[in-house]
Amino acid sequence: MESQHFGELLRRHRTRVRMTQQQLADFSTLSVRAIRDLERGHAQRPRQDTVRLLAEVLRLDGQHREDFELVSRGVPGGDLGPGVDLTRFVSPVPPAAIVGRDAELRVLTDLLTVDGQRLVAVVGVAGVGKTRLVLDVAGIVQRDARWSVLWVPAADLDALPAAELAATIGARDTLLVVDGQAEARIPAALVDLLHRCPRVRLVVTALAPGSITGAQVFPLAPLEVPAPGDEDDLVAFAQVGSVRLLTSQLRRFRPGFRLRGDNATVVVGLCRALDGIPRALEFAAAWCLVHTPEQLLEDIRRNPFALPAPLMTADDGTDLRVSMRRTLDAVEPALRNHLTRLADLDGAWSIPEAALITGSRTAELARAVHALLIQGLVRCRAERFSVLNLVRMLYVEPARRRADLTPPVARPRRPSETAGLLPL
Repeated sequence: MESQHFGELLRRHRTRVRMTQQQLADFSTLSVRAIRDLERGHAQRPRQDTVRLLAEVLRLDGQHREDFELVSRGVPGGDLGPGVDLTRFVSPVPPAAIVGRDAELRVLTDLLTVDGQRLVAVVGVAGVGKTRLVLDVAGIVQRDARWSVLWVPAADLDALPAAELAATIGARDTLLVVDGQAEARIPAALVDLLHRCPRVRLVVTALAPGSITGAQVFPLAPLEVPAPGDEDDLVAFAQVGSVRLLTSQLRRFRPGFRLRGDNATVVVGLCRALDGIPRALEFAAAWCLVHTPEQLLEDIRRNPFALPAPLMTADDGTDLRVSMRRTLDAVEPALRNHLTRLADLDGAWSIPEAALITGSRTAELARAVHALLIQGLVRCRAERFSVLNLVRMLYVEPARRRADLTPPVARPRRPSETAGLLPL
């Protein structure tokens, strides 16, 4: 009975990571027959070195690994806790090494492990890499701090058995991640779990910060893009976050690609046109399997939203237009009005300049820009600001094209024309 219990647990972990018995055997250097016998309960009390091999392949850490080893020694019930199957909450496997986020990875890890922050909302536009960053943080606290990690997709949040989870977690150090919300929120049952389990840290990923009481908001901006002239120093240019990611992805699909003086201008153009958003850069690199980078840049400058999610990417299939609309739908209406006016401004601007042009109060506009920076819709460089290119392309350029087709008498006036100001 004990070995059957372990076999059931082994099979559940194997199916969770979508491995066949053959694959698990290959990775663990065991035979398929050994895996089959363990799952059927034919092997009595597996050797502990075998259990350790299996745990490594199945990526079991923290409490999951402890329970796996306990059950293998015949301790009943250790895998489930009081009525909760913790294998439902195992984090996904990171698809590849994270690029260009060294500082963010260090700061977010320290927030949880050094500063002891218990509630963090990681906020940014769709495709900016919130989930990817938190996955790496989860791996660090599992490996180095020996925390348990529980991962909950936002769609499953309302059905979360919070009371049962609290009884299972108890006083263990645990990172609980709620991933993929439009607006950061936590239900009352989860607040109660935080009160009952003082060593739980909760990280929420969302498009907008919401209004969670006591949350530390961690804004995740798009990757840094090159400044004009950066390409003149190729060594420094290669270290810019968006350039690092794009070139590493390009080498996947064009192994002979190397950053040189004659292709740096194209790399600059792609990084800027796509705002340094990791998902967009990964899409672009994947399409370079079909198009040259020069052809791709020309197409993106005409219409970046014609760039679909390539089939070979580890993505949910969402294209850039849908991702950006989802992001903008999460912006509250009052803030959206400011964003629309700011997106109509050409080039970079200071807050006093933008307030003058749009007819806004400086203090009110500063609050709006602060909120838009948190959501990653505005970029700041040297005390000057600009709205992301993809936002401008999606909402401003079509409006301008429509305005060009409207008779002059009927054309709606722009904010700068209705503010009672002399043209700048």
